[in-house]
Amino acid sequence: MSSIIGISAAGVSNQSMRNQLLRQLDANQTQMSQLETEISTGFQFQLPSQNPEAALQVLLSRGVGDSRQAVLDRYSDFVLFAEGHVRFEILLIDYEQLLESEIGQSMHEEHILELRDKQGYHGRLAQNVEALMIYLFGFALSARHEIPELPIKIGGTYLPDYFDGVLRSLWETQTGSLGLTL
Repeated sequence: MSSIIGISAAGVSNQSMRNQLLRQLDANQTQMSQLETEISTGFQFQLPSQNPEAALQVLLSRGVGDSRQAVLDRYSDFVLFAEGHVRFEILLIDYEQLLESEIGQSMHEEHILELRDKQGYHGRLAQNVEALMIYLFGFALSARHEIPELPIKIGGTYLPDYFDGVLRSLWETQTGSLGLTL
């Protein structure tokens, strides 16, 4: 860790001296945190550049090369024959737009999701699937232990009151009552 370096007060504002001291304290705090992490985890390095031999061992264990020399040759080939330029795309957006793009929720997507939620599916297939799912969830909550045959077929045609009767049958007892006594 570096020690705090004195700053000449001649011609330097108090704010400038405070900023310099805060930067030094922050750098020392970062180094201290890194040392504490190394001690607590047992790791001796955080970046490959801090321990090249360990990085080489990792590359060997991952099958990048058969030997130390093969890994070094592949790395030098990678560096020497890499593309001569790199393309960066910089987006100048504010924090809210950044979060919106990262989370994947744009106003357009929300609008599409709203339309999907409001769209009513009234076709026979949709009604049968919905009724079958409600029946199966109801079966899980009922006292029954087996279903002799599914009462709702996906391709069938049913009147809406049929579904009510099928659901009611899940809670009927042997005598036919719904367990209500008068």
